[in-house]
Amino acid sequence: MSSNNNNEKENVTVLGKRTADEAELPQNENDKKKPRITGTKEKPIRVYCDGIFDLFHFGHARALKQAKFLFEHTYLLVGVCDDKLTHSLKGKTVLNDYERYEAVSHCKWVDEVIPAAPWVVTREFLDKHKIDFVAHGEDPVLDENGNDLYEFVKNAGQFQVIQRTRGISTTDLILRIVKDYDSYVMRNLQRGKTREDMNIGYFKEKQIEIGDKMKKWGDKIKEKYSVDIQKWKSVRDLLVGDFVELFNSNPTQIAANKQLEYEQNENNNSDSDNEDNEEEGEGDC
Repeated sequence: MSSNNNNEKENVTVLGKRTADEAELPQNENDKKKPRITGTKEKPIRVYCDGIFDLFHFGHARALKQAKFLFEHTYLLVGVCDDKLTHSLKGKTVLNDYERYEAVSHCKWVDEVIPAAPWVVTREFLDKHKIDFVAHGEDPVLDENGNDLYEFVKNAGQFQVIQRTRGISTTDLILRIVKDYDSYVMRNLQRGKTREDMNIGYFKEKQIEIGDKMKKWGDKIKEKYSVDIQKWKSVRDLLVGDFVELFNSNPTQIAANKQLEYEQNENNNSDSDNEDNEEEGEGDC
């Protein structure tokens, strides 16, 4: 146990105690001239980090880890905005605010969660929670007038930059689900969920089920006869599309289209008969 702790300490670099496996934080010559700030076990440096933290993932955990290791002996406070504020300013979340508070609280780098955190930090908020530094990504956060919301924190020398983890975000996770929507619906149907549970209609359910069966059938054909899968997908999509169009269309419109098609065929046949009669008449002359 102690050897693991020693190894972890060896991987830590102090000017803010950054870990070697994390990307280096932006630095300049002025940063190197600044005195190193360290807390003590009795009086740690209080660092604040905030966010939505929906679908808490390893990118969130890495950001909080960076904030935790900014200084030696850090007490990390994490603010999480509630549903009312988040939904009004950013949009719907997958997890509700209680679930997001709970998820963040189980991250080992976090010492305290501040629920219903403000969207914009103020001097009063920092003083109330005795916050020494605010940690945030290097992307500027602007208000409606283009002003930097963290300008007063930066001017006071209380701002610390942490870097985002590329390739992972809550938006990316939601896009993965949306991209393979039918697969996830089918997965839940197979696990006993109903279409009512997933808020989908009867015909959508049947479309997905038929598509899944035809995909499995196509996979078997491919394995046995090495059929070009692209051609099979085209046929499958065409058949499923015809099925959906048939059952989702307005029956009155279908009947009207069929009647119009019938009348056009009758007119074409009548024109053909007239042309034949004219040709016969010319022959008699």
